[in-house]
Formats: sequence, C-alpha cells, structure tokens
Amino acid sequence: MLQCLNVCMYQHKPTLREERLAAREIIKSTTWRILLIALVVVLSVLYVFTTTATSTRGFVMNELEQKITQLEQENQQLQVQIAEQRSLGRIQEKLKETTLVKTTSVEYISSLGATVARR
Repeated sequence: MLQCLNVCMYQHKPTLREERLAAREIIKSTTWRILLIALVVVLSVLYVFTTTATSTRGFVMNELEQKITQLEQENQQLQVQIAEQRSLGRIQEKLKETTLVKTTSVEYISSLGATVARR
C-alpha cells in the first residue's frame, strides 16, 4: 500500500519535448483548424461590415456638408436681400409709390382726465 502511494504521488511529469509534441498535435487536429478557419471568416465578415458602415457614413456626411454649404449660401443671399430692402433709398422709393402726403405741421392732443379708457 505504501508503495502505491509513492508511485501515485510521483506521477510522470512530461518533458519539454513531449509538451512540444502535444502542442503540435493540437495544432494539427481537425477541430483546431476548423475553429481557426471559422474565426478568420467571422473576423473577415466583421471587417467588411465595418468598412461598409464607415463608407456609408462618410457618404452621408459628405451629402450633409454639401447641404450645409448650400444653405449657408442661401442664407447669405437672403441677408443681402434683407439689407437691400431695408436701405433708405429703397424705403424712399416705396414711399413714392404710395399715396401718403407729407405733413407740414404736427398737432398733439392732450387728454382731459387721467383715465385713458373706460368700461
């Protein structure tokens, strides 16, 4: 019985050569190769999806930047039109088209009481 304990306690430790051979066997196994191929396929598909998503976002961003540029140009044109319409010369020109008469004197009305409105 004591002899069995000594043998059981001291199990065979694999040598470095045996460990290398075991590692080579794992690498050569069909399961390992299938897993490696599956991993490569999955990573390739993920790469294609991310590349496609990135290029699509770039295209959308380019369209939005063009739209922003177009809107900024329209805004500048509208600002110029507003400035032209507000100019004194334009206002005087519009006044000539109306039937308004220039006043010669201004009359002020004074209120009789302190109340302005009644119910």
